[in-house]
Amino acid sequence: MENSDTLIRTEPTSLLQPSRKEDNSARGRGGMRFEDVRIYQQTGVVHSVPIDSSGPTTANPADRRRRKSNPVTTVREFGARWVAEVVRKVRKDPRVVERYLERDVFPVIGGRPIASVTGPEVQKLIFERRDQGRPAAAAAIRHLLKRMFDYAQVCAVVQGNPADATPLKFVAQHRPRTRYLTEDELRTFKQRLRDPKLGLQTALVLELILLTLCRKSELLLARWEQVDLARGVWAAPPEASKTGGAHIVYAK
Repeated sequence: MENSDTLIRTEPTSLLQPSRKEDNSARGRGGMRFEDVRIYQQTGVVHSVPIDSSGPTTANPADRRRRKSNPVTTVREFGARWVAEVVRKVRKDPRVVERYLERDVFPVIGGRPIASVTGPEVQKLIFERRDQGRPAAAAAIRHLLKRMFDYAQVCAVVQGNPADATPLKFVAQHRPRTRYLTEDELRTFKQRLRDPKLGLQTALVLELILLTLCRKSELLLARWEQVDLARGVWAAPPEASKTGGAHIVYAK
């Protein structure tokens, strides 16, 4: 449209091809290129403005600075941060948490930006373990993800916790621990310990757990300086105990 004061001319988009140093940041949302609209006024001053009806563009220098100062953090990257800053400071043995992350979490969502992980994705991961007949493992994974995303919220990395969409009551049912081995089961257990397919080291560990009634974590954290062979006593220190108290094991 023309009048005596102003002429608006829309030039072809090919005039805005990016230079070698530029990339597709010159595109608006949806891949649209901006048209170069030049307004010629009678004064002879040329104003060049980008027009994009879809909204602001990431080509804006301020947007680029924000992206640079707030880089995308993946689940694997934040998981490593959470383990270093929280788990290793509050748990006697962080290897259990690290194994769950490496075995169950990272292979599924480790490469995803943590802020983009959704409740249904977390629920699917947890329910797969539950439906495999591993409710205890599913509950442990749910608890782990809940705590990790809680810390991500504290660090302003995410806005919400996707693990909240999966209440624990739908993952596993709490049952009182009244189970014990019968005499027949004990005999079967000892016979299986002699199976060469089990391996000597695994067999010795299982037999030690049965004979001492210690927890796996206590055995993993055991040190020779805690053992008095002359007296036949193993004194697991409080920091290695789940209850926070010393665990004395008498071998005689």
